[in-house]
Amino acid sequence: MLKNLFQMLENSAVKYKDKAVFSSKVNEKYADISYGDFYKKVKILISGLIEAGIKKGDKIFLFSDNRLEWILLDFAFQGLGAVTVPRGTDTGLSEAEFIINHSGSNYLVIENTKAEEKINKLKFKGKKIAIENGVKECSFYFDMIMKSGKENFEKNRKRIENLSYSINESDLVTIIYTSGTTGNPKGVMLSHQNFLHDITNALLTLPVSDKDVTISVLPIWHIFERTVEYVMIYSGANVYYSSIKTFVNDVKIIKPTMVIVVPRILEAFYDKVQLNISKMKGFKKGLFNFVYNMSMIYFSLGNYIKKTKIFYKRANFLVILACSIVKPLFLSVYALSRILFKSIKNVLGGKVRLVISGGGSLPIHIDKFFNLIGLCLVDGYGLTETSPIIALRDPCHPVIGTSGAPIKNIEVKIISPDGNHAPAGQKGELIVKGGIVMQGYYSNKAATDKVLTNGWFHTGDLAVKTYYGEVKILGRIKDTIVLSGGENIEPEKIETYINRSELVENSVVIGQNQKRLKALVVPNREKIIDMAADKKISYSDYESLINSDKIYDQIRKEINENVNSNPEFKSFEKIFEFTLIPDAFKIGEELTQSLKLKRYVIYEKYKKIIDEMFKKK
Repeated sequence: MLKNLFQMLENSAVKYKDKAVFSSKVNEKYADISYGDFYKKVKILISGLIEAGIKKGDKIFLFSDNRLEWILLDFAFQGLGAVTVPRGTDTGLSEAEFIINHSGSNYLVIENTKAEEKINKLKFKGKKIAIENGVKECSFYFDMIMKSGKENFEKNRKRIENLSYSINESDLVTIIYTSGTTGNPKGVMLSHQNFLHDITNALLTLPVSDKDVTISVLPIWHIFERTVEYVMIYSGANVYYSSIKTFVNDVKIIKPTMVIVVPRILEAFYDKVQLNISKMKGFKKGLFNFVYNMSMIYFSLGNYIKKTKIFYKRANFLVILACSIVKPLFLSVYALSRILFKSIKNVLGGKVRLVISGGGSLPIHIDKFFNLIGLCLVDGYGLTETSPIIALRDPCHPVIGTSGAPIKNIEVKIISPDGNHAPAGQKGELIVKGGIVMQGYYSNKAATDKVLTNGWFHTGDLAVKTYYGEVKILGRIKDTIVLSGGENIEPEKIETYINRSELVENSVVIGQNQKRLKALVVPNREKIIDMAADKKISYSDYESLINSDKIYDQIRKEINENVNSNPEFKSFEKIFEFTLIPDAFKIGEELTQSLKLKRYVIYEKYKKIIDEMFKKK
């Protein structure tokens, strides 16, 4: 039985010694590194890091984006028992400073000169390690550490071997800081047990083998991509490093068998297909639409028969029988669709057997589309706090519109508002217990106690279970918004800045599982009426006043100044559109006694308006 992730790598290095584990670009061409050579490099790197003075328990702020050196350093630090605190180079300066100070990181890994420009503005008192040689004023450089590691390897060999076996399951691997409800990020503490439990049990559902080739485009420091890469290493698969910019070209070269994405990538793919369809003319367009629609009927009938649609009570035998009789009538059109859709599938290289989506819920039309064209779309659900996979769709029995059943060897419950176990079809908070659950939030007992009760982790997600045990996520009870690209956003800070305008009384940022953020804005009635008098704006009633262009444009201008042009916010934290709400929020309805937003109540009350906002392109 594996004790730690370093032993997992060691096992795979022996079992798949000459197979490629990672492929990355060197002079614009892909170069492979085998499992055996990767493991050797990790051990040499450990030797060099020992010489650099890094020891078990040290915390390393890893400030880098996807690259081979990232995963080499990750395993080398694991071998030493050091704890990584990873973050992408797009992290804001104030956030990086908070994470470094709060985590007590005593080493800082800087990827390149671009990262150096940002991080050098901080007064970091620890030692710096640079991945690229161009970075200035560092104590150590990657090449230097590798050279030192080789020279001192024989001296350190025994120590390296002892270190890897002295790491316990409960020892920390990483502290990943994720957005919370307080404004400051919270440090999720994940152990070797957390990762290994998630990996081994996810693989009981997910069929990954040493024949698989996947392509990596998601941020490696993010829990979803990081765990996926561990899954690939455990299984002997080959991971190619790509980027969003080069993905379309790279996928044709790589011809992966598995593609790991967030919903936004699938939405972009879908939008491109729809654009191409809209450009078709005459018979060709009519034929495509006819075949698509008839195939969808065939597909939907099959879902009912195979019970791969959502059921909140036992499937009706008579309906199944009726579907079985009708389905063959559409078989010839469905067969034709396999030919028409082949070119769409080939955009992903032609060999993809699984598309795995995580980091946000899939829109149902995207889910149906990919499965209809013949790509098995595996949706998953989880959080950083759960390593992350809680539920995973079975590729052999994919229930469209759900995240699949909980993985093996964990406990999952849906708890209704009254605190009781919710039956199939009833909404409630999803809670989970088992080896995947984090140790807690680093140096934040109050936040830990809020979400962990007797080993049960309260996800804050509103969910429902189907009759056959699959999980469907309906939204967030807690405040954090997850966009379709997987970005975690704390809305409270953005709302605070929107509310800085004297014309705004309150605001609610929305965008769960959407591409972009939008907002509901409650204007300050008194200030709006004063503005109308000052600017001589005529109106019949208050509602018509706030719908006037002059009022809307003035509030838009102030939101642009306070949020959209504010360097405190990242590009995906900008407000792209808002709707003005005439009625003020009331205590006991939209507001708590302490004037906090009851988001779920607001989402339900203004659902029609919100749906209309996100229908717009």
